[in-house]
Amino acid sequence: MTEGRVKDGTHPNNLGWVLLKQNKDTAAKTRFDQALALHPSGVDAAGGLIRYGINTGDATLAETWATRKAQMQGKAVQIGLADLHASWAIRLENRYAYQEAIAHYQAAFASGLTNVSSIAHSDLGCWAYEKAQPSPPRPEY
Repeated sequence: MTEGRVKDGTHPNNLGWVLLKQNKDTAAKTRFDQALALHPSGVDAAGGLIRYGINTGDATLAETWATRKAQMQGKAVQIGLADLHASWAIRLENRYAYQEAIAHYQAAFASGLTNVSSIAHSDLGCWAYEKAQPSPPRPEY
């Protein structure tokens, strides 16, 4: 049973996701690369490399794998890139990096974002960013 999982890339892929959750990004990337070497159309391993790119700030790697994952799934590449930027924006927003999150939401919309949940999230992110800004001075009467 274990031998089959190693051959189809399941084992290294699963280990990669565990390592990502433990913030061991470099070790996770190694496992995702192994999984893809064993199973080149492994959508989950491609997703792991996208997450690795987001975690490490490697936009080129994240965009490359978002493109490949979309192709593996038979989706339009623009939709894959929109999903990438929406996911990246949500992670940034959760870290209160609103300015960067807004830039990724804008990239998602430019790529054709249609996910209603992400659109609602982007509205909340913009609202939170505005609330975090210093208030302009009030005029004296």
